[in-house]
Amino acid sequence: MERRLRQLAVVIVAAALTAKLGGISSVSGFKFNPKTHVYVTNSLPKDTNMVIHCKSKDDDLGEHSIPYNQTYTWSFHLNYSRSTLFWCRIGYWDAKAGRVVQGSFKMYEFVRDFGCTLHCFRFVQTDGIYFGKDRKVLKYQWPS
Repeated sequence: MERRLRQLAVVIVAAALTAKLGGISSVSGFKFNPKTHVYVTNSLPKDTNMVIHCKSKDDDLGEHSIPYNQTYTWSFHLNYSRSTLFWCRIGYWDAKAGRVVQGSFKMYEFVRDFGCTLHCFRFVQTDGIYFGKDRKVLKYQWPS
């Protein structure tokens, strides 16, 4: 029995490596490493643009200006060490206060965000960054 389990493990690892190296994302419909999608919505006051610049250790997604009620999104495959991390610098012009509000935030961290495997929703508001879709939770407040 133990020998069969080892053989099965070898077959699974070999199939995973073949899929990754050969550009195949699935075997018989089973996806080994589907893409994770992160959605960051500008929920700031109307007519307020959000500026966002996201990076990981390997990828720089560039700076983007996102209009009110629009969403910036990107997708990626988790790395095999399960240490995927994307952080974003986000800012906007607060017309009432007459100043720029900005901060840097971990927008995706595998260990923390394991529950949002395929679709991770973030909402940028005047009091901070909210995570979740139906039940939004304030995750980060703006730095003082």
